[in-house]
Parts: sequence; structure tokens; C-alpha cells
Amino acid sequence: MISRKQWEKLDDFRAVDLALADFVQQRLGAGEPLGLAAALASRALGEGHTFVDLARWHAAQPDLAGTLPLADWLALLQDSEAVAPSAGDAPLVLEDGRLYLARQWQAEESVAYRLRQLLQQPASELPPESAGWLRELFPQASAGPDWQMAACTLAAHRRLAIITGGPGTGKTTTVIRLLALLQRIARPSSLRIRLAAPTGKAAARLSESISGKLLELPMGFSGGVPSEVVTLHRLLGSGVRGKRFAHHADNPLHADVVVVDEASMIDLEMMQALLDALPQHARLILLGDKDQLASVEAGSVLGELCRDAGVPAYDADTLEVLGRLTGQEFSASAGAGDRLAQHIVMLRHSHRFGADSQIGRMAAAINQGDADTLADLCRQEDETVQLSAYPALMPALVEGLADYLRRVAAPVPADGADQHAIATLQALAQFQVLCAVRSGPHGVVALNAQIVSALQRQQLLPLASQSHSEWFAGRPVMMTRNDYTLEVMNGDVGVTLMTPRGLRVVFNVGGSMRWVLPGRIESAETAFAMTIHKSQGSEFDTACIVLPEDADSPVLTRELLYTAVTRAKKRVLLLAPPAVLQQSVQRRVERASALRDKL
Repeated sequence: MISRKQWEKLDDFRAVDLALADFVQQRLGAGEPLGLAAALASRALGEGHTFVDLARWHAAQPDLAGTLPLADWLALLQDSEAVAPSAGDAPLVLEDGRLYLARQWQAEESVAYRLRQLLQQPASELPPESAGWLRELFPQASAGPDWQMAACTLAAHRRLAIITGGPGTGKTTTVIRLLALLQRIARPSSLRIRLAAPTGKAAARLSESISGKLLELPMGFSGGVPSEVVTLHRLLGSGVRGKRFAHHADNPLHADVVVVDEASMIDLEMMQALLDALPQHARLILLGDKDQLASVEAGSVLGELCRDAGVPAYDADTLEVLGRLTGQEFSASAGAGDRLAQHIVMLRHSHRFGADSQIGRMAAAINQGDADTLADLCRQEDETVQLSAYPALMPALVEGLADYLRRVAAPVPADGADQHAIATLQALAQFQVLCAVRSGPHGVVALNAQIVSALQRQQLLPLASQSHSEWFAGRPVMMTRNDYTLEVMNGDVGVTLMTPRGLRVVFNVGGSMRWVLPGRIESAETAFAMTIHKSQGSEFDTACIVLPEDADSPVLTRELLYTAVTRAKKRVLLLAPPAVLQQSVQRRVERASALRDKL
């Protein structure tokens, strides 16, 4: 049998992986093969997988055939007290060759069970007037399939709706019209609607977008459609009495409809918490781009659910509902799709990036893994998309943030402080540096230090005062942990301004400006540069994307690059060697999950 000394060399195990192996071996009396399995399950979780496929991993280790045959290994696991076929006291769960940490198995089972419940709910009978209301909400619906109208129709008809699509395809517009339709159907009652997003930045952007689009609704439809958007953590409530969240199965949310934007960022355990807190009668509407980066934590829930969304396969009942209520023809989307497929609509037409848009073509090339087209786009003499060397960063940043730098240099007026802060935060969004990594010469930490130093040398930013150490007027910061006392959450971005009362950091929290003393902020970092992961749910006029020089870095993937590029509204500046760009497009994120199969 294999020894600890042998198997530790087989993979790149972390200290926490080895600690779990020690626990299984020493506390539970398991042997070395069990320790290896535990370390693999732990490492898989650290890489975002829900489980480790033991057969696949074993096949990639040809030297193990003699020392640890797969059949013998699986038999040992099945006979061990450390492993169970379902959640219980054992730390590991083995199911069809998939080895889970028990907590991840329980989360996957719970999410699958709750989704099956939603899928099994009978369709809502819509009143005869619904077809007319849909035409009022979509007066310019095209002759061909209008997918926004289709999404609104199916979501009103079913308890679970998933609306996916790339940037600018109208997910927000669709959901506003959907909520207006649902409130119209519910009259004379009024539905309790809650809107949420995974991060503070995504919540603030959605809230701002909804506030503007509510004015576009036809007369008589805007009543009861909320514009306040909160983070998922705020929606579920901070933990009490040992529970992770205040809202759960025994204390569900007070809501009839729950809408979650940027759902690609939701990890498996957060989805479990959300579904656990969802009232049995409530509708759940998930919005997101299936091609974006998955969550930082384990799981890729939206990606798994939308795995086949690109090719709709609607059954006869779904086609009948679409045809009857929209008056359009959807027969080209007929197919033998499963139950989940009847609840998903993919929006296809981008209103932000036209068919000939450079950024739109760039995003499409990345999604398709077309490195040649991407290289051609970067070589064209078009300022919309540029590939440059690293020294181009500072000149571009100073130009892109000129308005921001002017605003932070001016003292905040005593009257109109909130308006000044809003304008300053908007100016900050004109240019954002996005990094693939945190460490290294081209990571977030190093670039933020370099940017601050360069701007201070050029006297475009003041030096930090002795009394405030790292704080100075003009310092943008991102929260790195939730702070329930200040009511600012992980991912919220604020800017430091000089007020008549001294330095203050101001955040836009759901449309309300929150002014905070710098000394009260315990967990924040400078945000001239942020990771691409942290940028999800945000939009910037110019996205300056900085990739590391190491083309073999595992973080460089098609999904990472697509997410970064689609943060830009007007311009993409790529700082990377061409070989790194090519390699990034050709590598995909693959996360082990059985959620889709369990539905």
C-alpha cells in the first residue's frame, strides 16, 4: 500500500489538506490511502470543485496502478468509518466514485432538492389580459423571437426562472418589466419583492439601473416595482444564535418574489442558504451571464444550470405558452429538453455592443476560444481595443482618471456633499485597472502601491497625513470583509474625501451615501487596481486589464478574460505579452459538480 511519504509528492497539497489527512488518520484510525483521499477532497474544495473524481485522478497517476489499485482503494473507502454514502458523522462522503467533504455533499444535495421542488410546482395560470399587458410592456417586439418577451412570459408562468445572457442583452430591462407584469397580475394585492446581488457594487449598479428604467415603463405599470437592491448577506441577515444567517427554513424571508442579479457569482453554499430561506410559495428569479467567472468559493451553480442554455429545447407546453402570450413563433427552439430547460431563457442581442462593436467581437472571440480573431482585433488600429506593454499603464491611468483626480483635489462643499460624492464615484468608474492575480509584479498589491506612489510624485494626490497613516484624500478603497456595524460589505467601493470635518470615506450603499471615519474601517484595501474576480457586477468606461508574464499561470482562463473584457463600456486596454493572451483564451475553467445531474 502507498505511504504518506509517497502520496505527498503526487500533488500540490496545502497545509489545510494535510491537516485533514492527519485528522482522518490519527483521530479516526484510518490508513494512508484514506489520508490521501481526504487530502484530495480538501484540495478539490480549495480549487472550487465540489468533489474529487477518484477514478479520473487515479488514471492520471500511472505509477499508482501497482501500489494502490483503484478497486482496492474504493473498497477501503467504502469500509472506513471516515467515509459514508450520505451525510452523517463521517467527514467524507463517497457517491458513485465522487469523494466529497460531507459539508459540500450536503450543500449540493440541499440545493438539488430545493430546485427540484421549484421545478415540480405547477405552472401559474395567467389571466387572459396577460397577452395584452405583455404587448404594452414590449411595444417594439420584433417579428422574430423576442427573447426578452419570452423570458418575461416564462418567468411569469413558472415558480423558478433563470435568465442568462451577455453584457447589454437586457437582463435588467427584462426583469423590471417582469416585475411590473407580476404586480399587475396580482392586483388588487401587492407582491412583496426583494432584489439582491452578491456584492455591494453589483447591488448599487442594479439599483441605479432600475431607478432609471422604472421611468420607461408604460403608464400604470410602475407601481410596486422596488428599486432598492441589497447584497445577499444583507438580504439573508447576519447570523444569530449560532446560525450563519438570520433567515433560514424556520425563519424564511418575507417575500413573494426574490430576484438575484449576477448569479454567476453565487457559490454552492450561498445558494443553499438562499434556497433554505426562500418561502415555499415564493418565486425565484436568477439573472446572470453563464460565461462569466464562477464564484470564488466552491461550485459553479449558474454555469451548471445553464449548461445547455445556448441551444434552447422547449417542449410542446412551453412552445404553446410562448406562442399564445407573445403572438410570436418559437418553433425553431423546439426540442426534447428536460424539465429545467423549460425554465431558462438566454438573451442573445446585445444593446451595449453591436454586431460590429470591437468589444463585442472581442468578447465573442474569447468565448469561442478563437485566439486568431482575438489577435487580429488587438492588431487593428482602433483605440477601442488595444494591446500594449506594461509601461502604458500610468499615462493611460492619469488620462482616464483626470476628472476623478480633479474632484478629489477639491474640498467637499458643506452643502451638496452627497452629490459631490456621487459625481466622484462616477468619475472613478471611468478607468479601472483589473488584475488577474493579487501578488507578483503585475498583481493588485504591487500595482496599487506603484500607482499611489506615482500619483503622489506627480502631485496629483496628496501624501498620507501623519495622523491617518495610509489615508489621504483621493484614496479609493474596497472593503475586504463584511462590516455589519458600518453596514458596508465585502466588495463595496468607497472614496476618501476631505470634508470640512476632516477625512471621510464615503460609500454608495443602495443609493444612500454613507460617510465613515477612516479609523473605523478595519478591513479595506486601495482600489485603483482590483482583481477581475472582485470586478464582477461592475461597469467601467475603460477596463485596463493587466495579465502576468507567466503564460502557464492556472488563473489565466477564457472565463477570466471574458469577465474582464465585458466590464468595459467604451474601451479595453490590455497589458500583456501576446503569448499570455493566447494561452488565456485556450484554457477553460472546469469545475467538478454533480448538481445538474441531480436535477
